[in-house]
Amino acid sequence: GGSYTFRFPVMQEYALSETVSEDPVYVYDPSHTELVETAILNAADIVEKYRDATDEEKLRGYMEAICNATDYNSEAAENQAFGNPWQLIWVFDGDNQTRVVCEGYAKAFQYLCDLTEFSGDVTCITPTGRLLRGEHEENHMWNLVSLDGGNTIYLVDITMADGGNRTSFYMVQPVSGSLEDGYTFTYGVDGLATYIYSSTARNVYTQDQLTLMLKPAEPEPEKDPETEKDPETEKDPETEKDPETEKDPETGKDPETEKDPETEKDPETGNDSDTGKATETGKNTETRPSPSASASSAASPSASVKPASTAPAATPSATAASRPADVRRTSAPQVEVDTTTYAEIAFRVVWNGLGENETPPDIMLVLYRNGKVYDKKPRLDRYGWYHYYGLPESGEYCVFQEYVPGFSTTYANRGIYASVTDRAMDGGTITNTKVPRTGDSQPLTLWMLSLLTASGLLAWILLRKRT
Repeated sequence: GGSYTFRFPVMQEYALSETVSEDPVYVYDPSHTELVETAILNAADIVEKYRDATDEEKLRGYMEAICNATDYNSEAAENQAFGNPWQLIWVFDGDNQTRVVCEGYAKAFQYLCDLTEFSGDVTCITPTGRLLRGEHEENHMWNLVSLDGGNTIYLVDITMADGGNRTSFYMVQPVSGSLEDGYTFTYGVDGLATYIYSSTARNVYTQDQLTLMLKPAEPEPEKDPETEKDPETEKDPETEKDPETEKDPETGKDPETEKDPETEKDPETGNDSDTGKATETGKNTETRPSPSASASSAASPSASVKPASTAPAATPSATAASRPADVRRTSAPQVEVDTTTYAEIAFRVVWNGLGENETPPDIMLVLYRNGKVYDKKPRLDRYGWYHYYGLPESGEYCVFQEYVPGFSTTYANRGIYASVTDRAMDGGTITNTKVPRTGDSQPLTLWMLSLLTASGLLAWILLRKRT
C-alpha cells in the first residue's frame, strides 16, 4: 500500500519562470500546453489546405508555409544544441516573433509529411551533420525526400531555402560526392554547399536511405533534322544529293535533272516545254533545276528570300525549347516553375506609422541580377508578398526600393543573407516607417503638453514668491 513519486526533468521553455531559482527542473507551466495544442492545430490546417493537391504541390506548399510562418534565429544558431522540441512548436505557434534554427525548419517539414496521406510512395527523413560553404562550417539538420519509395532521393533544405534561392535547395540532386565524403550541391552563381552526415545519422538510417544519385549531366539540345546541316559541307543532308549515287543505275543519268528529249517536248509544237526552243538530243544547254536543288538553294545562307514552301515545319521539340515554362498559381501562395531553368524570389514590404484610414503610397521596385538592372515587374499576392517569377536560375538577385518622400526605408534579410542591410534578398523585408513632420498630431500634442507643463511650473514659482 505504498506510494510512489515520479520526478522528471522539464525543459526551461516549459518551466514556471517564478520557480527558476527554486526547482525549475521539475515544475512546468500549464499555460505552455495550450501553445502546443495551437501548434498542432495550425500544422493540421496546413495539411488540410493541400489535401487535394498532388504530392509535388503538397511538398512545395509545405516549404512555402514554413518559410512564411517563421524566421531564422541567427543569434541562437551558434549556441543551439539539437533536441529542443520547442523548435518544432515555434514554427506553428502562430507568433511571428518566435524564430528557429535549422532543427525547427527540418522537423516542421518532417512533421507535415508525417501527417500527410500521399497518393504516391513519398518518403521523408531528417538527418543531421555538417554544412560546409566556402570557409564556413556549422552543425546542420535537413531533409531527404523521395517520390518513388527511395529510388531517387532529393535534398530539401528549408533553412537555406528560406534565406536564399528556393530552387537551389528544394528537391535537388548533388553534382558530386559520396556517402562517406558528403554530397556537394550548387547554388547561386558559383556557390557550393557540402552536406556531411553525422555518425548519429549513419546509425539511425540505412545506407540506402542516405545514398544520393548525382545530378545527371545536362543533355545536349536535340537537333532538328529539317534544318540541321552537315557541319563539313554546310549542306542539308536531306536535300543535298550525291551526284554518283542518285544516278539511274542503267543509264548513268540523274533522274531528276536529266530529261528525256522525246517526252519533254510539247506535243503540239515539238519544242521544249520549258524553254520553248526546238532541241536535239545532247544539244540543249539549258537544264531545268530539280525541285531538290531549288530547296537546297533556298535554304542556303546566301539566299535573301526563303520561299514559304521550303520553310521547315516546327517540330514539337523546337517549339518546346523556345516556349517559356508555364507558371501556374493555385489557391495557395505558391508557384510551380521548371526548376532546372527558372527561379523565383519573394519579399515583403511593411509600412509603419500610417493612420487608420491612410493607404500606403505607390512604390517603385528595381530588381537587380548580378549587379545589373533586370527589367521585370513583380506580382503582389494576398499575403503582402511580392514575387518575381520565371527568373533565369543562374544569377544573384536583389531588390531596391526607390525613395518614398516622408518615409525612412530599411532592409532586413534572413538566413545566409541576414547580414545584408542595404537591399532585399529572397525572403527579405523592406520596412517603410513614416517620418513625423512638425505639423503631425503626435509632435504637436507633445509640444502642447510641454507648454502646459512649463506654464504650470512658472505659475508655481510666482505663487511661491508672493507667499
